[in-house]
Amino acid sequence: MVRSRYVALGVITLLFGIAVLAFNFGNEYLALRGETPLAELPSFQSMLKRGGLDAEFNTANTGGLAWGNFVWRQFHRIGGLSLPYALPGYMGGAVGWPEAAFMRQNAGVAIVGVLATCACFIGLAFSRERLLLGALALSGFLWAFPMRHTTYTHNLEGLAYMGVPLVLFALALLGVRRLWGERVIAALAVFALTAFVFSAYRMAEFGYDANGAAFHKAITADFETIRRITASKVVFVPAPAYSNHEFSGSYRTTDYYLSGSVILYYSEGDRRGLADFVLTREWMEGVEPLTPNNTLAFLYEREAYDRAQMAELRQSFGEVAELPPVARAEFDLHLSDNTLRYFKEPCAAADTADRFFLHIFPLDAADLPEGRRHHGFANADFYFSQYGLAVDGVCLAAVELPEYSIERIRTGQYVSGAGELWRAEFRVDG
Repeated sequence: MVRSRYVALGVITLLFGIAVLAFNFGNEYLALRGETPLAELPSFQSMLKRGGLDAEFNTANTGGLAWGNFVWRQFHRIGGLSLPYALPGYMGGAVGWPEAAFMRQNAGVAIVGVLATCACFIGLAFSRERLLLGALALSGFLWAFPMRHTTYTHNLEGLAYMGVPLVLFALALLGVRRLWGERVIAALAVFALTAFVFSAYRMAEFGYDANGAAFHKAITADFETIRRITASKVVFVPAPAYSNHEFSGSYRTTDYYLSGSVILYYSEGDRRGLADFVLTREWMEGVEPLTPNNTLAFLYEREAYDRAQMAELRQSFGEVAELPPVARAEFDLHLSDNTLRYFKEPCAAADTADRFFLHIFPLDAADLPEGRRHHGFANADFYFSQYGLAVDGVCLAAVELPEYSIERIRTGQYVSGAGELWRAEFRVDG
């Protein structure tokens, strides 16, 4: 009877999850006016990636998905959950540390995770409630390992392992009470509360020194001015949606600051022409910003900004345009001054909508990061709007290459799940 209840709960949970997923698919289908097939819906494409069914995504993230790296990261997360933030020198001081010191600390946290996990499951062997507590301790592993294509990169996925320290500390306290009684438990409760309060204090301190406070004050003031102009308008932000912490100070804060506006990030550069404004952290020469008194974030009329950016790109193209390209395909490819330029005329925004791949093969494989050496090339895939622009029938982009000597370059465009649209490859040998 008990087992049947657990099975019933599992079935109900599964059906609820399927219902939520179907609701999301339906919402997206209606939002896109029924013009997008199921297999091309954003949520469906995300599901393929997170389920390990997207070959391009798997290839691009081989290092993080490698089992050795993945398992190390999981135990590091468990170690982080098992240690109080109040420990001197733990985590809060990691930013700005020398690389060797940071890696030593990370290794120590991962070892703590291994020990905590082993102690937890050893303790479960002697517990009368091993079934329920074991389910709690195992839940993180049963989610993270089958779904490693999504859990490998998102640190918040580490919260699924919360059951390990909870069970470990619960079993430890039960053992202490049996051996030494309630008074010791009361003393430990006071100690735990003190550690919690001090940890919360240290977390509140982290990242908010005098320079951080000055930055946030200035960026908030800039966005207050920007929001008065952009309300209910479309804003193009030539930055990745996931790096808001670099653009506006904290993760996803750009979305918060521009609430009430439609935001297009660079991965949606093919729709850039729909934008009313461009928001950037850089002052664009040759065009007056709509926020001349801002100090960190500047707002421009999109058409004026695009023309100024194209003029800048054309100037950088300079005499290179008069030389034969190093390769021709859908785009002419020009290489000079350690910069690869993509040129196409006539050209429309649709020609740049799909993601570009850029594989750089060095003369010496040792120049590659360790996680890329078995591939033999650096992966520098990009969206066209990161480095270029389509204006008045001309598409031009300039991508800076690594400083090391390059043997050859392979580039083109592809559609995730469908394959390459075009490809060009040429030797550099320098």
